[in-house]
Amino acid sequence: MDFTVVHEEAVVPVIDLSPLLDPRDPSAARTEELPVVRQIGKACEEWGFFQVINHGIPLDLIEEVLATSRKFFEYPAEEKMKVGAQAREGDHSKIPTGYNVYPPCKWDMYENLYYGAGPSECNAFPEDLPQFRMVVEKLRIFLAKMVEFIESLVSQSLGLPPHFLTELNGDRIEPFKLLCYPRATSQHEEIGAWEHQDSSCITVVGQDESGGYQVLKNGKWVDIKPTKGALVINIGDILQVWSNNRFRSAVHRVVNSKERRRCSFAFGRIPSPDTIVTPLPQFSTDINCPAAYTAFPYRDYTVKKTHNKTHPPTTPDDFVTISIYAIHKMIFNNNAM
Repeated sequence: MDFTVVHEEAVVPVIDLSPLLDPRDPSAARTEELPVVRQIGKACEEWGFFQVINHGIPLDLIEEVLATSRKFFEYPAEEKMKVGAQAREGDHSKIPTGYNVYPPCKWDMYENLYYGAGPSECNAFPEDLPQFRMVVEKLRIFLAKMVEFIESLVSQSLGLPPHFLTELNGDRIEPFKLLCYPRATSQHEEIGAWEHQDSSCITVVGQDESGGYQVLKNGKWVDIKPTKGALVINIGDILQVWSNNRFRSAVHRVVNSKERRRCSFAFGRIPSPDTIVTPLPQFSTDINCPAAYTAFPYRDYTVKKTHNKTHPPTTPDDFVTISIYAIHKMIFNNNAM
């Protein structure tokens, strides 16, 4: 199904976290959580997306990471591939890291630098951008703390204890991607990332001012307009399964700019490959509600999703989604209705 209409009036919720953060310790929540918890719960139920401002991460650090990554992506292809080659010579038992680019025959059209969650020496960095490694690793530390805080608010919005999701996903992996989308010079290059849902629990995205990040709402695309200092949070497939469809993983995409290349970063929290994912009893058996999904190992899902990237289906409708584990086949994302 091709959705081309952009909903100009709908606005993705922007949530101010400043009432909750102690400026002396951004990881310490205050007691005024309830209104924000309600806002987050409503955004997760109605959108699967929201933006946060005053989140405690230095804005100059975010801007420096985006600016430095833009410098890297402007390198000649042969120079960028050197970073990918370094990563492939590392420990192959770990998540592959380094530079990747999808060729024009693939559905998606962007470049990325992928960093795994293991020790920093497993990751490859450009040798002639010495500050790059420092700012990336510093930002990842901030993002990990912020996501844990967001998880506590999401847990409470589900009626769970604050640390529930963090403890449930205790052996989590935290991949980090820096992405660059080409300037659209033809109709073929208009879509940078095809419509999809994230296979994470929660994903955080930081974007430059180029725009083009869109979420599907009631059958229409809504621009997630860049907001100064804001980070975008979205619910992933795993949280959709855990909550037994109470929170939905929203369909989203990236439309390439005709004016400039678009740079962004994405930080996700995903289960370890051997984790068995299934609806939580709090949202199924404990309340006499049928489970919407069969239990499955997370590895199984990621293998199928990766195959979509390496062997793209003929049509968008053939892409693997979380619905393959649905007990009753139906449209699971109400944002697509």
